[in-house]
Amino acid sequence: ETVMDNSVLLEVPGTGKQVVHPRTKEVVAPQFLDGTTVPADQRSDLRMKLAEWIVAHPYFSETFVNRVWAWFFGKGIVDPVDDFRANNPPSHPELLRALAADFQQHEYDVKHLIRVIVRSRTYQLSGTPNATNNGDRQNFSHALPRPLNAAVFLDAIAQFTEVPNVFVNGSYGEPPETRSTALLPHIASDFLDIFGRNKRNTLPEGTPEPTLTQSLHMLTGTTFTEKVSQKGGRIDRLISSDANDQAIIEELYLAALSRFPTPSEAAKLKEMIQQRTRQEAFESLVWALICSRQFTHIH
Repeated sequence: ETVMDNSVLLEVPGTGKQVVHPRTKEVVAPQFLDGTTVPADQRSDLRMKLAEWIVAHPYFSETFVNRVWAWFFGKGIVDPVDDFRANNPPSHPELLRALAADFQQHEYDVKHLIRVIVRSRTYQLSGTPNATNNGDRQNFSHALPRPLNAAVFLDAIAQFTEVPNVFVNGSYGEPPETRSTALLPHIASDFLDIFGRNKRNTLPEGTPEPTLTQSLHMLTGTTFTEKVSQKGGRIDRLISSDANDQAIIEELYLAALSRFPTPSEAAKLKEMIQQRTRQEAFESLVWALICSRQFTHIH
């Protein structure tokens, strides 16, 4: 509910959503940004009316699909994602219009939009460039590796090490299997603070940048040290089993990177294991895997 000046609106006690102008003492009619007023008989849910007005705007679909595209590719068809203006045209206008039209036709179904994007050949391209596209940052000819966001990264470490995260909210603990992606912003977490948690005050923007604090945390932080060696975790389970070195190496690679080690990697790791205790060797391997770009980045 707005007025077109800088006066402070005062709520009328006992009248719910109504507000009065502090100078004229008249009830202010809710208006959209284009100056149109919501009819009196349609004010039972003003937020829904605002949502309907936003969605009906011709720019809504294009700006929304552009933002979702940027979430998956690290770069929008219009970049920066919020910079829609005549002298910052989309890199692929036909693609933007086609996605926006499809989004409208499917009644603004976000799941459908995501499904269309992730099933596309463009999204499934490798992050390893070749001689023809090595310098391309404009045409989405290959995936551009970018860091996982903090919450996803922490959940990935917990899943790989088989050691769940523990979050404490004051004197109360969160449920044992709480995922970082479902954590409320006020719950304390040094890891999320260091790696750039989203406070949910604004939409996330840009690509996370590495910092010295993050590097030091990866060397000595409890997330990277205690989870690796904790009793009941993946390393403890594997070493306690009858699995041989090759089987353990393969499980760790599959769990962390979704691939088998190359023959060269396997040979070097077996040589390293012979030079240390199995516990120390496999803890070092787990630490190396969760700190590798193949684990920490989307690629």
